[in-house]
Amino acid sequence: MARGYEEVLQAMNTNRVTLQQRVAEIRADKRYTSEAKRAMVTAAYTEAMAQHNSLRSELAAAREVTLATARGRAFASRDASTAGQAAYREALAQARAASSDGRQLAALFDQASQTRDYTLLRALALVGHQTDNLALTESVARHDRDVADLLEVEARLGDRQSLDMRLANSVAATAPARPAEVSQTVVNAAMMR
Repeated sequence: MARGYEEVLQAMNTNRVTLQQRVAEIRADKRYTSEAKRAMVTAAYTEAMAQHNSLRSELAAAREVTLATARGRAFASRDASTAGQAAYREALAQARAASSDGRQLAALFDQASQTRDYTLLRALALVGHQTDNLALTESVARHDRDVADLLEVEARLGDRQSLDMRLANSVAATAPARPAEVSQTVVNAAMMR
């Protein structure tokens, strides 16, 4: 089973810490010459970078799975029956027709929220998401926990990340630091793998 986004970030952190510890052990070992230590540190770094590159690919896949799962829960019809699916398609058609007119869309949302028409609310959420109408999607999220969860996932991993969140995700996925013993040529080769 594939690991989740947070698990992969943790594995990246473990990889960085493991390399730091291994490099410290190699440097402290008095049995080896400087050249032998350089070779061992280079090998450890190359191995850590190969692991990091693998984890980076896994992280991207986990991100996509997390987003797709949240979107699936938020936008799927609650009623899987044939009649439920037909009602959802009709609600989607209504929401799409109203999407070009703000007043009509607001009236449709008010109607759905007052009557607790969750099929129409989900359709409105999907249309809001597809048309980048964040206000509509947030309004629906106040009535539907799955849509609220999607907005949280989107803010953490999706296109709606704040700059602070993008920075935090970027820092969390940082490659292991290059030990001084490792040449830039080795670094370049490790990054290309």
